[in-house]
Amino acid sequence: MGFSKVAFSLAIVSAICLSTIHLAQAQNEYLGPHNAARAALGLPRMSWNQNLANFAQRYASQRVRDCRPIPPPGPYGWNIYIGTRGRDTPSAAVASWVSEKQYYRCPSNTCAAGRTCSHYTQVVWSTSTQLGCARMRCNNGNYFIMCSYNPRGNLPGQRPYRCVREEAMEAVRGAMGELVEVAVEEAMEGTVEMAEAEAADVEEDVIARVV
Repeated sequence: MGFSKVAFSLAIVSAICLSTIHLAQAQNEYLGPHNAARAALGLPRMSWNQNLANFAQRYASQRVRDCRPIPPPGPYGWNIYIGTRGRDTPSAAVASWVSEKQYYRCPSNTCAAGRTCSHYTQVVWSTSTQLGCARMRCNNGNYFIMCSYNPRGNLPGQRPYRCVREEAMEAVRGAMGELVEVAVEEAMEGTVEMAEAEAADVEEDVIARVV
């Protein structure tokens, strides 16, 4: 009897440990790529918030019937991804959001024409430092994956981060443009001076022959 109780207790402890490990792995599948994208810009790391994860889980459960990426109500920022077979993992979802980086124009704080980049800007919104996500299988076999962010990002009229690197590059391009303009002007002035000098030489030669 005593042995059975010990075995049962060990089984419970083992199950709890495995559950904790799986939970940590699942969290890292979301946190890892988020923080990698933020680290590339020198932004603060995100940390896991279980309340946000619970919020995402509750909303995802409401979408299992239609699996539509409808924005959730509430005070949090959000990103939604509909995963199909072969691309239905947390890492695939975050990779999809981060891939929009190529369409974000930081100096003007806009997306490229005809492109979406708001998923990416939420990932790298500098003040969004808490993250919670959930993944639910829809009735049609796809997966509804959602992340919630606090404080929320994508606030109208604000930037996700200060684009120091982009501003520096714009300044360099501007300076290079000015240098090119100056070089062209100097070249043109030099060409004019050479033409005038050649014309003067021709004029002197003509006068000398006439005389």
